[in-house]
Amino acid sequence: MRRGDQALVDLLLKEKATINALDQRGRTPLCLGVLEGRATVVKALLQRTVDTNIPDNEKRTVLHHAAQNGNCEIVRILVDHKADPHARDAQMKKAWQLAAENGDHPDSLVPMVQLLVEKGVDKDAKDRFGRAAIGIAAEYKKHEVLGLLLSKGANPDIPDPRGQTPILWAAKT
Repeated sequence: MRRGDQALVDLLLKEKATINALDQRGRTPLCLGVLEGRATVVKALLQRTVDTNIPDNEKRTVLHHAAQNGNCEIVRILVDHKADPHARDAQMKKAWQLAAENGDHPDSLVPMVQLLVEKGVDKDAKDRFGRAAIGIAAEYKKHEVLGLLLSKGANPDIPDPRGQTPILWAAKT
């Protein structure tokens, strides 16, 4: 499914292929569709009984991958189909933290983070390194994400393990 061929997926689903099959990296067909950015494939798979919260070998769910890839359309589809916005990967990061950290997609970054925050994620949650998304946004100069997190009540003084607060990151980056 490297190219996310819709006709092949439909044919296999019609013949009752194992929808939650795993590849060697622990990725499901849904995960591969998400990674390829194939919204039509994702929608077709979600019409069946598919688990949106199966973690891969890195403990990332399909929502983690969609958020990291900056695909707001697929993030919205997954959240509407009960993908868990509170799930953490092996680095203890939630999907919205990956979005804030890897926001190479400026047009979709803020709406995606906003959608996930509106789903009730802890805005001050820290990853396994003790870093909160607001500090990461300041460190990586993600102005819009920082503003959004502040407007939604994120703690502006939350330090990372080295004692660096968002304002300290902003002053030196």
